Amino acid sequence: MARTHYALKLDGSRRVRLDDIDPADTAGVEKDEGLEGIDRLGAELAELENLLTYAGTHALLVVLQGRDASGKDGSIRKILEFTNVQNAYVKAFKVPTEEERAHDFLWRAHAAVPRKGFMALFNRSYYEDVLAARVHRLVPKQVWRGRYAHINAFEKLLLDANVILLKFCLHVSADEQYDRLRAREKDPRTAWKLNPEDWREIPLWDEMTMVRRSEPAGAQW
Repeated sequence: MARTHYALKLDGSRRVRLDDIDPADTAGVEKDEGLEGIDRLGAELAELENLLTYAGTHALLVVLQGRDASGKDGSIRKILEFTNVQNAYVKAFKVPTEEERAHDFLWRAHAAVPRKGFMALFNRSYYEDVLAARVHRLVPKQVWRGRYAHINAFEKLLLDANVILLKFCLHVSADEQYDRLRAREKDPRTAWKLNPEDWREIPLWDEMTMVRRSEPAGAQW
């Protein structure tokens, strides 16, 4: 597990305990320095995306997973500032529709995977079908446990099809999440984003963290 500034790069060699990682740790990077780094890396991303499009041999899939108010929307907006909107799009995974529930749990994700030359950003993902399904007891244990193997096989299929897969887990503390939700609730410009379900998830914090601790090797972030 290597550190890149304040991000931890996982290589799959060990399990990760979120409660062992301080979400406030920036590895000494100050805000101004971080913003400069974003602009520099954004310019590089723009160039790489152009090369991706011109070559047409690979696709790029960026998966952003995280708790409510962890920064998924903001991260996506920032990334899109440096992309060509003709070749990049966002797929948000909300509660499955009736059509989606009538198919296997990966059906809607596979349908949203970018074609070669394109880039897609997933706001949440098929990992919800393990995490949320387990914590909220939406399906029996034998069903959600079997989904780990399906996800690993699905991602192997994407890699074999020249899809560059980058997965990010945005980690915030319980106190920080609460403060962000309260701020969102009080601001008329963001109150519309607040869902009553967001508050109902807070008591499940520890259980959700335990789920991420106990994920089998190969299905980790």
